[in-house]
Amino acid sequence: MYHAIIKALLLGSFSLSIAANEPSPNSHDRQKRKPPKEAFDACKGLSKGDKVTFTSARSGKAIEAVCRPTKDGEALVAKPLHHRPRPKGE
Repeated sequence: MYHAIIKALLLGSFSLSIAANEPSPNSHDRQKRKPPKEAFDACKGLSKGDKVTFTSARSGKAIEAVCRPTKDGEALVAKPLHHRPRPKGE
């Protein structure tokens, strides 16, 4: 019986260590999240560096932003002026 308890504890701690090293579904979603459609719409027909204000569909708040190119350079997107970058690893 003593050996069975030890095996169960070891197996449980091994499973927990594997689970702890896998990213949570929510953190993965945040990393792949794209700017909202309204951020793209706000910069249509404008130039890099133009200031815009758009309403966030998520919060309903007015967001002051500046038009910046996307990573691929294909479009402009409104990046909030008061944007706080996420800490690394989040």
